[in-house]
Amino acid sequence: MNANQLANVLSEKKKKLEEKIVLQAQNLNISYDNDLAVKDVSIDISEHSITAIIGPSGCGKTTLLNIISGLLNPTKGEVFFNNENVTLKTPVERNIAQIFQFPVIYDTMTVYNLSLIHISEPTRLLSISYAVF
Repeated sequence: MNANQLANVLSEKKKKLEEKIVLQAQNLNISYDNDLAVKDVSIDISEHSITAIIGPSGCGKTTLLNIISGLLNPTKGEVFFNNENVTLKTPVERNIAQIFQFPVIYDTMTVYNLSLIHISEPTRLLSISYAVF
């Protein structure tokens, strides 16, 4: 790697660090009848990113989204939108909604292509983040 390539890599890493975090979940837990459905989950989502939460059935993906959207309150942890603590706010107060997936599998498409299906207006894709359980 030459000096110019190294400078470009470092510049890109600096830009990543400067990206605005629009959603932050810190140490989220929720339990049902003494069973932890979500345990110590933390995630930062940057502005202009597309995030996929991937995992097997029953691992807590929907529960995590329900906590983030305000449909459930965590037993531990906090949720922030634009650095504002919204943990105890309702979905209406958070100004957020969920769109549930439809039961269709496109086995010929990549995760990247699937993530772009429902984007109705041009979006600049800066990064794709994954939370795997």
